[in-house]
Amino acid sequence: MSKKLELIREKKLHKLFPGKKQKKLEASGVYVADESTCYVIFDNLNKVGRIDLSLKSSKSNKLIRVMNLGTGFEDITYDRQGDRFYLIVEALKDKSHGGFRGLVSEYDGDFMFHRCSQLEPAFKKKNKGFEGVEHIRRGDAEYLVGLWEDTLGQDGNKGRGRLYLFPKASDGSWAKPRAINLPASAKFKDFAAIARRGNRVAVVSQKSKRLWLGEIDETFSRFVEGTGTTYRFPKKCYGNVEGVSWLCDDRLVMVSDKKKKKQKKCCADKDQSIHIFRIPSG
Repeated sequence: MSKKLELIREKKLHKLFPGKKQKKLEASGVYVADESTCYVIFDNLNKVGRIDLSLKSSKSNKLIRVMNLGTGFEDITYDRQGDRFYLIVEALKDKSHGGFRGLVSEYDGDFMFHRCSQLEPAFKKKNKGFEGVEHIRRGDAEYLVGLWEDTLGQDGNKGRGRLYLFPKASDGSWAKPRAINLPASAKFKDFAAIARRGNRVAVVSQKSKRLWLGEIDETFSRFVEGTGTTYRFPKKCYGNVEGVSWLCDDRLVMVSDKKKKKQKKCCADKDQSIHIFRIPSG
């Protein structure tokens, strides 16, 4: 049986922001900036939430409006060296070539818009695109990592998660990617978010209500065999977790989307919230 994550603290997101309350905060991604601050994005708003990780209402907590071609985002990451935030849109209609393609928007450290780029490959459905994003550097090279769930079996791997590694081109766009399948030990019903800390990779599933932790090699080309471990949430009510980010070696910050109509009533207790979990030792 999988080990259980240990809840440290959690809070409804709408309770954290001062002023007039905006209760519909469908969180879809989170990035931990430092030990006291994180940024949260939403799939129903063109805003970024800055949140103190004490999870107490604070004047420093705020919702920052950002420019976007659509409405809402799927995940967020940051490049410290380049002072760039990257916010990914799951998929938008490609009117020129057909299908749907992911879109990544770049912002500076104050969330001023810089540019946006379309990503390959094309998807068959709007809601079956990129679910997570990470930025990595290897020497002078930069890469964007997109998490995709192949639930439609487009490439013969139905039910498998996949990472796309996009090299940054000389003009600042993201070149044709190479694909890395997640190991069989990470076989979930869906794939909602990804986070990296060094060579450790965390992947979250909403439907399976599980977290998978594994290790990837230095070249980011394959996962290390035998390193995958699966953890379950403390209760079955955590059915809407859609964002994850590392706080430290044994702690993760997660955020939850809105409860779906067909889900159990208890899921409403944990939806549209921010959670901090400890990874059990041993």
